[in-house]
Amino acid sequence: MTLISRGLLGTPPYPGVRIFLLVLTFSITPVIKAADTTRLTAKQQAWLMQQGAVRRTADTNWPPFEFRNKEGEFVGMCMDYFNLVVNRLNLQVEMIPGFTWIEALQSVQRKELDIVTCLDKTAHRETYLAFTEPFTTIPQVIITRSDYAYISGLMDLSLKKVAMIKGYVVTDVLSR
Repeated sequence: MTLISRGLLGTPPYPGVRIFLLVLTFSITPVIKAADTTRLTAKQQAWLMQQGAVRRTADTNWPPFEFRNKEGEFVGMCMDYFNLVVNRLNLQVEMIPGFTWIEALQSVQRKELDIVTCLDKTAHRETYLAFTEPFTTIPQVIITRSDYAYISGLMDLSLKKVAMIKGYVVTDVLSR
């Protein structure tokens, strides 16, 4: 059963942790927005025919969006959406594991990978990737210990140490 069909979009409660909704959101962008290959341009269809298998990796630790389950399989909402596209377009996919998020982005830039899913559009990323319209927008959250002072907005984080993941759009936005 997929994460989408089970509806695992909520955050599980953790003792001693408070979660604050961050106004910043990111958008998940699909790989190809098409019901079938007839909705692709002739150029896109030719590229797919020439490719054989498209090369893809996934984030291994970003539940519920992308992660590896106990069996080591890539799963999550992004994989569910990706599999819909794969099935509709009858794509052959070569999953290439073992990349960190930064390595995945660098590999796409070097054309060693063809696809990265669930990626937010930035001006820099548009220089080496083609994006479709987003199909969902997801709010970001700030998580603190329960004994930490209330955070009413981003200004409350000014001059504070904040743990973030390098290469994520939210990291770039908050660091400014």
